[in-house]
This record gives sequence, C-alpha cells and structure tokens, in this order.
Amino acid sequence: NTTIIDGDSNGTVISFEDYETNASVVCGFTIQNGSASGIKISSSSPVLKNLVIEDCTVEGSGGGISALYAHWEGIQSNLILDNIRFYNNTATGPDSRGGGLHLFSGEGSLLTNLTFSNNISHKGGGIHLQSDGFGTIDIHSSTFYNNISTGSQGSSLWARSVDKVNIYNSIFWSHPETGFQICSSYVP
Repeated sequence: NTTIIDGDSNGTVISFEDYETNASVVCGFTIQNGSASGIKISSSSPVLKNLVIEDCTVEGSGGGISALYAHWEGIQSNLILDNIRFYNNTATGPDSRGGGLHLFSGEGSLLTNLTFSNNISHKGGGIHLQSDGFGTIDIHSSTFYNNISTGSQGSSLWARSVDKVNIYNSIFWSHPETGFQICSSYVP
C-alpha cells in the first residue's frame, strides 16, 4: 500500500463510533503508529480491506484494531475484515488482549485472508475473540506467526465465551508457547 496514514503516536488513527454499517469502507492504506489502537470500532460494522496495520499500540486491548460491539441490534450488517496484514502491534497492561485484533461481541463477523505477525499482548498476541456466549465467528485463509502472549494464553489466538469459532484453511506456525487457546467456546 503506497498511501500511508501515520498516527504519529498521537492517539487512534481511524475511528468508527456512530453506528456505521457496511456502507463505510476503508480500503488500500497502510495505517501506522497509532497510540490508542490503529483503528477503533465501537457499535459499528464497517468493511476494512486491503490494509496494512503496523506499529500501533494501546494500553488495554486491540493494538491494531479494537472492535467492541461490532454486531449490535441496531446495525443490520456485520464487520468484514478482508486482506489485512497486522504487523508489530502491541496491547500493553496486565490483562491486555489482542495485540493485532481485539474483537468483542462480533458475532457474524467475517475475517478473511488476514496475516498476524509479531504482535504482542497478555492474552491472544495475534487475535482475541470474546462474546457473551453466543454467535459464530468465521476465520478464513489466515496466517498467524511469531505472535507473543506475555501471559502464555494463546500466542496467536485466544477465544473466550464465543459460541462457535470456525477456522478454515488457516496456518499457525512458529509460536514460542501455545498457538491458540479456547476458553468456554467451541471450535468444530
């Protein structure tokens, strides 16, 4: 991606906070140096595709992307993440989650062709999925490598209280400890 949006370590680079639907699309950028997540999503379901998200940090959860309530009763669409590269993102703090991606209450979200590399957090170095015990999240054709969980809880993926996580045609490799960890969730 030749167009770079640089947060210059001055907060979140891009935010979706007002019930945006799939009509909101971000495509074809490199997003870097966010200091309160690269992209922050709250009660919205945008389409994000063909992105590189790198060198972003957050105190808490979701260094690259923090998505809270990506599926909400008032929103008639689901979060779509397609062809995104998450490199060198960090979530810090004693209970940090999702160095690359933190997705809370994102049932119905479609995660396709994602790469998570060298992301760090306490739980789920690459990706952290959590819900209220219902819904399904699908991950297709994605690669997870060299991610780190400082709490030894899912260096690539950590899922908690998600009804079902479907992982198709994906690769997990080069993990110093647990590759993924599933708690109170079902992976068929």
